[in-house]
Amino acid sequence: MRAYYNSRRSLVLGSKMRSCQPYFQPASENELVDIQSALDDDATFDNLLKYALYLSRSNDERDVAKAISYIDAAQWMPESQGYEDILSECAIFCYYRLRQDDTAKSAIQAAYKKGVRSRIIAEIKQYYEEETLNDAALYVGAGGIIAGAALLLFSLFRRKKH
Repeated sequence: MRAYYNSRRSLVLGSKMRSCQPYFQPASENELVDIQSALDDDATFDNLLKYALYLSRSNDERDVAKAISYIDAAQWMPESQGYEDILSECAIFCYYRLRQDDTAKSAIQAAYKKGVRSRIIAEIKQYYEEETLNDAALYVGAGGIIAGAALLLFSLFRRKKH
């Protein structure tokens, strides 16, 4: 089941990356060097956001975790007003990639309470709902098989006694 879960997550994640907003596209190497040097000089909201968006697409989990810290720092800046949807979306995307499912689910609920609606948040929310249904069906199916086997064994032992 774990292999299915991870392969399904990879497939869904791949489709999410293809369907994401343009700001989820990774920066070029030149842009990355510019952003890193700008962050060293002055951590402006724009630079924090650009770097967080870049790191959120990294294959290294440490970079994705750094992206969350940059998002947290950016959301407290006064310039973040009007960018709540991008910040929420990026944070949820990072939690999803790091497999912090409970945190992602609570971040989705918080985003919906704030009125943030976006395609990627809706897709990740749908993914979690489908996973919940799939897991429930799997457990019910496994429970049915176990109950059926127990009933079969009970009936076999009962026949041997007579």
